[in-house]
Amino acid sequence: VENAPPDLLVLGMHAARPAKKGWRINSVSYDIATHVPSSVMVIKNPVAANQPIKVMFATDGSIHANKAAQVLMRFLPKQNTELILFSVVSLNYYVLPIVEPYVNYAPLERAMKGEATELLSKTRHQFEQAGYKVTQEYFSLGDPIDQILQESQKQQADLVVMGAHGSGGRISNWLLGSVSSKVLAYCPSSIAILR
Repeated sequence: VENAPPDLLVLGMHAARPAKKGWRINSVSYDIATHVPSSVMVIKNPVAANQPIKVMFATDGSIHANKAAQVLMRFLPKQNTELILFSVVSLNYYVLPIVEPYVNYAPLERAMKGEATELLSKTRHQFEQAGYKVTQEYFSLGDPIDQILQESQKQQADLVVMGAHGSGGRISNWLLGSVSSKVLAYCPSSIAILR
């Protein structure tokens, strides 16, 4: 795979075993998915070919998320696809350096919610211009890992799609960011990590 990486590597999954957080991918599939230089999809729950598919696209507006949207449009069928756009507003992530208890976070939270609304609107427009039907777009507050895992279960998503990295810089394009690697490990839905 290193010499001529495919556009999308699809892995089946077997021997899933429970872990402390509930669900865990097996180590072989996880190791391949986290280190392969191409986009990867791990099928945890297959969907019949003629059955509608519910896809949750998790975005943070980063370059990697925008690239993931472009890659997703290459592979995702337009018919029989219910597309859900989701983002997480993580106040703690943005204000970790600020620890004074007297800081009023309300204006920052309002600004971040506005940015998330604008981001989802732009992403919706991008997918609708390409011919996809977006059935929902929303964001939640909290830790990105926890929120993506909770919302994918609540939505009963067949497939969760995200970029390989978030808005923070990463040392290597081959290694997954912490959010995508945790979602890959613990989400019960099939996962696509698009590079």
